[in-house]
Amino acid sequence: MSMKDYLGFQKTPKEMVRNDAGGYVFPVDEETKLRRFLILGTDGGTYYCSEREHTIRNFLWILEFLRKDARTVLQITAELSEQGRILKNDTAIAVLALAWVNGYRGEVEEVFPRIVRIPTHLFKFLEYAKQAFGGKIHTSRRLRNMIRDWYYGNPNLVYHVLKYQSREGWSHRDVLRIGHVKPKDEFMDELFGFIVGKEGKVPDHPLVEAFIALRKASSLEEVLDVIRNSDVTWEFVPAHWLGRKEVWEALLPKLPLTALLRNLGRLSALGVVQPFGETERYVADRLTDETAIRKARIHPVQVGIAMKTYEQGRGIRGSLSWTVSKRVLEALEEMFMKSFANVEPTRKRFLIAIDGSGSMCWENISGIPMQPVEAATLVALPIVRTEPDSLMMGFDHEYWEVPVTSSTRWRELMMYFGKGGATDASLPFKYAMDRGIEVDVFVIFTDNETWWGDEHPVQALERYREAMGIESKLIVGAMTATDYSIVDPQDPYQLDVVGFDPQYPQILGEFANL
Repeated sequence: MSMKDYLGFQKTPKEMVRNDAGGYVFPVDEETKLRRFLILGTDGGTYYCSEREHTIRNFLWILEFLRKDARTVLQITAELSEQGRILKNDTAIAVLALAWVNGYRGEVEEVFPRIVRIPTHLFKFLEYAKQAFGGKIHTSRRLRNMIRDWYYGNPNLVYHVLKYQSREGWSHRDVLRIGHVKPKDEFMDELFGFIVGKEGKVPDHPLVEAFIALRKASSLEEVLDVIRNSDVTWEFVPAHWLGRKEVWEALLPKLPLTALLRNLGRLSALGVVQPFGETERYVADRLTDETAIRKARIHPVQVGIAMKTYEQGRGIRGSLSWTVSKRVLEALEEMFMKSFANVEPTRKRFLIAIDGSGSMCWENISGIPMQPVEAATLVALPIVRTEPDSLMMGFDHEYWEVPVTSSTRWRELMMYFGKGGATDASLPFKYAMDRGIEVDVFVIFTDNETWWGDEHPVQALERYREAMGIESKLIVGAMTATDYSIVDPQDPYQLDVVGFDPQYPQILGEFANL
């Protein structure tokens, strides 16, 4: 029986809403929706909702939330951005621009430098604001002051203006012009003149000197000499030198961790990273440096994407191919675990249920090369690896067992998913009840598009609790930025979290121990 037509809920339909699949679910509060949107974004849409419709729907309620409490919206946005919990900072910048163009100028000014940290963010903010104003940037004294203060207060200004010269159709020349930014000292005057191409005195700074030398270099030895004797990163090197193995060997010790992660395929294809070599050990050690992972704000899903791409031995786009290093692949798995915050065992009994329905097997979710079900199995791993008493199952309109151990790897889990049937999120509770399994905490990863079956998930949970005599808790990890959940907000032992949130294992542990 389809739950679309089933109205036998203990909660009345007025307390619930229909999801995009037609089933009944609970609306989530505004802060939860905001966190979902920020962490997950809307790129790619969902199985039941186009990207454009999904994005418009989110921006409309964010605008309403801004009207109620703009400071809270922007403080949450800044907090998640600073903590590296947002998969793409573009979503935070979009909220910032939305607030700015709708008149919440003071609240935006309070958090601007916390969200807009590099020139790419600044260019993106101005482009979003320009689009919102009909294709023409609307300048004002406050905008000019905010731009000026961003340049004046940037502690890495020289590095930033050389590394990020233009993005999103914007350059520093454009921004300095519309911001009427006047240099505050002689050095800044020389730096601004240099980046906009004015003739005159070149600023006396080692990075500027190295930048010029790389563009004048006519031989490989000259390029290598500059790299070895300066603090340049790979973005400083002219593109025609970046196909050389020797250049990347020289750059390797200088690569920021995020850049190392993104360029693993290229480094392997060029022979810089080879199985059994010293470089392989060096790369593996850097990938597993927990302090560096925290400092670089590495998001778990970034690691998952790198892991998925690297183990394929070829790029998602283009013709790059490489020999996969077992040591590097194992380092990526360890890096993934370390990218989550404070993963500690609770010693509770966990049943982890992964929604493997059709909507979860949809490609390109949130603008990343990963299906929701792939991401769900990925972020379920910390529970499996950490909790000694944990079971896993999958479900769509049926359920199935997924054998796991503390050493189970992501690609092994994915062997059990991809069928893609209808969605019945009551099945995890029925599975446990059918087998008499005592569960302290149910953890369900889903897009909340449940609609199949003759029982709502909250009813199945209540029936399980009564039958087993256990006040079991329910934690639902949302895998898409929709505005509803299968979680009953009136039940203190049910919790809705964002599935991609790097802090979800910590939240899960605290909730499980209540």
